[in-house]
Amino acid sequence: MWYRPLTLEHALDLKAKYPYAKLIVGNTEVGIEMRLKRLQYRVLVSVTHVPELNVLNVKDDRLEIGAAVRLSDFLSVIRKVVTERAAHETLSCRAFIEQLKWFARTQIRNATSIGGNICTASPISYLNPLWMAVGANY
Repeated sequence: MWYRPLTLEHALDLKAKYPYAKLIVGNTEVGIEMRLKRLQYRVLVSVTHVPELNVLNVKDDRLEIGAAVRLSDFLSVIRKVVTERAAHETLSCRAFIEQLKWFARTQIRNATSIGGNICTASPISYLNPLWMAVGANY
């Protein structure tokens, strides 16, 4: 079964009803798991259209980033921040920009989400150590 909730409440209801449902955005990891690891998921919940999970706000002292935000969108925003702010205020952003140069190609970055990248903790993502280093929290 495939669900695409449009509200956070509906997404949470689906997860409560199907506790083992796989929450997805870009589906890149699920594709790998199904093809290479032969895993099967009976219920998939695509949270790509949940507004609260797509928040990407620049504040004076921080960024607010939703779990469904695509890596390409995140990259665009932090590149803009780097051009608008003093260098000493954008050290973290520049570190992410540098790291994302090595993460896949644009097509994958357009599908891959911040939350998915964190949850898979893939050794090729290299973003989790940066989140820790910059003191990111949820």
